[in-house]
Amino acid sequence: MQLPAFITRAVSFFDKAEQNLIAASELQNLRSRQTELEKELAAAKTDAVTKDGKITELQAALEKAQGEVNAKGTEIATLTTSLEAEKNRTTETLASMGIDPAKIPVKAADKKTAPGSTKILEEYEAITNSVERRTFYRKNQQAYDEAWRAAHPEDSTRK
Repeated sequence: MQLPAFITRAVSFFDKAEQNLIAASELQNLRSRQTELEKELAAAKTDAVTKDGKITELQAALEKAQGEVNAKGTEIATLTTSLEAEKNRTTETLASMGIDPAKIPVKAADKKTAPGSTKILEEYEAITNSVERRTFYRKNQQAYDEAWRAAHPEDSTRK
């Protein structure tokens, strides 16, 4: 073998050796990347299991809330039916007495606006802001005046 042929063969061998070293380095990089990806996959699986558990909990809570809503809807329907029955019974009772139900004034009972109640006076006196005090008086003027007259029968200036 001649020297030029030997040099050509040696250079070819060195090129292959260099390619093998580069491939070994790339293989090492790929293996470390594979390890990283496997760790990420394990973390993602754990996260997915946790989120699946939360989804299950939320679905159970939603079903419970829906059941409560349905129960309240049923209760409202029952109360509405009961209210209508009582209205009819009241109308029938008034009709049997010869009283026209339309002529009876409808007013809700309110303890703080009941005639003679001093609670409304105490509430009024407890308000320190003048604007709020004026608004309260305007809203409850009739009840306030009645309560004041009941508390001060000797003063007839409020009518």
